[in-house]
Amino acid sequence: MKLFRGFAVLAMLPALAAGTAQGQDPAPPNAAPSEEHTYLNQFVGEWRTTGKGTDPSGKETDLTGFEFDRMVLGDFWLFFVYNSQMNGKPYVGHGMIGYDPARKKYIGSWVDSMSPYMGSFEGTADREKKTLTLNVSGTDPATGKACKGKMVFDFQDADHRNLKSYRIDDSGGEKLAYELHYTREQPQSK
Repeated sequence: MKLFRGFAVLAMLPALAAGTAQGQDPAPPNAAPSEEHTYLNQFVGEWRTTGKGTDPSGKETDLTGFEFDRMVLGDFWLFFVYNSQMNGKPYVGHGMIGYDPARKKYIGSWVDSMSPYMGSFEGTADREKKTLTLNVSGTDPATGKACKGKMVFDFQDADHRNLKSYRIDDSGGEKLAYELHYTREQPQSK
């Protein structure tokens, strides 16, 4: 345990030195989650999903599945696991979303069982509209070329949310790739 703490302190030294060199106080070692981090709590739970999607060739697929969402690592990060079937094969995806106070953006990553590439995303929340919009950057597994997308989470109530995911072409045009409807397994609202 002491050895681990030693490595953790060594790993933090460059960041601490950078903050001090710029005349700034270093970040507190035990920072608390912000309001932006706690915004992610509405994802926490077990969710059934239904929906449809199309692959780049236009083939439609059913997206019935299950998602497990938890706040982890000091409640700074939302970790989620999605299970479904895609093209008749088991599909599993893992992602994380957090809030970067320096960039003032939600950030995250995505990996799944159908691609050797990792996607990343960044975006903002609109609390009045009850949406979280994330711009996606990744690699198209079919071509190996860079690609872009957008995901929009729309919160209906404590037990229902929707996700629309779009492909963005080279001209900036958006095309709906898939839409998921989430229902909480053990409802919170009455």
